[in-house]
Amino acid sequence: PKDAEPILIDALERNERVLGPNHSNTLTCMNSLASVYRVTGRLAESEAMNRQVITRLRQSLPENHPNLLTSFGNLALVLEEQRKIDEALATYEELYVRTRAAIDAKSLTPASAYWMVAPFGVRLFKYGRYPQAEEPLLEGLQAIDAAQKKRSKRGIEILDALAYTCEHNGKVDDA
Repeated sequence: PKDAEPILIDALERNERVLGPNHSNTLTCMNSLASVYRVTGRLAESEAMNRQVITRLRQSLPENHPNLLTSFGNLALVLEEQRKIDEALATYEELYVRTRAAIDAKSLTPASAYWMVAPFGVRLFKYGRYPQAEEPLLEGLQAIDAAQKKRSKRGIEILDALAYTCEHNGKVDDA
């Protein structure tokens, strides 16, 4: 990833100059550079760049566009890695709500959106927020099952979390 940084910076500068700051290629470069910053531990820079990407995408895309949803997921991840748990959970929730709206509007299918639905429930479970975790975990599991022919390792992990959550919430029969 470190080797990619100068290449991405060069591409970003060129794209901003030639295509403009809100062009999809420019924003893809920014997103990639923010990911490089995240994996190399430059979390504050990653957060700032992810926020810039979201701001710019909001100027040119519908509120529930998959690229915008992906950017919310990237921001939530970097916030979580910085231990900004409440802000990360709020961002995961916004991703979850927007994804459900996109599914309801038929601009996403549950099968294509599982990677955006499941993280919210998983994070609620991870941080002990069991009463709120049940519904998003169930939806995440259903979305993963719709996307894959057989139950995946990720689906089994979510099923485990859902069973524990139901038990914790006093719904032993559902567990």
